[in-house]
Amino acid sequence: MPLGLAAYRSAATLAGAASPLLRGLGGSGSAWRSAFTGGTADLAQAAGSVWVHAASLGEMVAARTWIETLLGAGQRPPILLTTRTQRGLTRARAELGNRVIARVAPLDLPQLLRSFLRATTPWRLDVIETELWPHLILESRKRGVAVVFVSASVSERTRARLIRWGLAGRSVFGEGVWVLAQSERHAERFRALGVPAPRIAVTGDLKAEPPLESASRDPAARRAVVFGSLRPGEEGLALALARGLARDGSHTLIVAPRHREGLTRVLAALEREGVPLSVRREEDRGKAPLEGWIAALGGARVGVLATQGELLSAYESAAVAIVGGTFAPFG
Repeated sequence: MPLGLAAYRSAATLAGAASPLLRGLGGSGSAWRSAFTGGTADLAQAAGSVWVHAASLGEMVAARTWIETLLGAGQRPPILLTTRTQRGLTRARAELGNRVIARVAPLDLPQLLRSFLRATTPWRLDVIETELWPHLILESRKRGVAVVFVSASVSERTRARLIRWGLAGRSVFGEGVWVLAQSERHAERFRALGVPAPRIAVTGDLKAEPPLESASRDPAARRAVVFGSLRPGEEGLALALARGLARDGSHTLIVAPRHREGLTRVLAALEREGVPLSVRREEDRGKAPLEGWIAALGGARVGVLATQGELLSAYESAAVAIVGGTFAPFG
């Protein structure tokens, strides 16, 4: 274990031991008191659900979009939602009501997080934007809870600080961590922190794009199979899907290659096999919304998504979502 991480864990463990005393310094119902509290009986209503964490009021906009997408895709309510501020908590309860169980998140102290995770037993933790707390990640991973950074961003300053202090690398950001980054720049910083490259996809900023109406539709009405972040060696699977779906005629294949060089490779593979294509490029954004472009494809053509930041929206409207990097040996 890196020296910096060992020191952080030791200090946090000592602070966690003092949490009962520190909790008493806050008034009843205060954010301070909740921050020093682990699992509580009221959390049982959301046990076994997705845990969505948003730092404060600003991130709550993206959190609401994400939660509405999850519910529209079939996730059962209530969803567990945590934030770090009283204002964020008030907004969450006002806007999402009984669709969530909302409270102030426990601090990054191992004893509190273990208690919280025992009480809530989430199957996945979705962290909105930037909350890179080592124990939040490590304690979740220990319990087999997948950690997904959604609409993820990290500043260059934060990246450098975490590496300098020994709070990065595969020991923190390795197995069990996924990133849906706002941009390629943020994706590269998460790679530098230690997130395996096959588990990073650029999907855009949730704040910049409202949830699609399709997210709340009956899944049976969706007609797209979206294969995102396609990696080298997976073109054969895309071709097999294209042929199978063309014969069936009921669904449309959307392929989103990873990186610009991947676009050239995928287009060449599909064109070589004579697959009818429609490529959506940046200049096409103003001509038709993404959902309209998908609908116009029908089942006759394969759609190739060559834009930045639209993959998450494509996944939201999909009957089946496939994440690349899974079928070829990328570690």
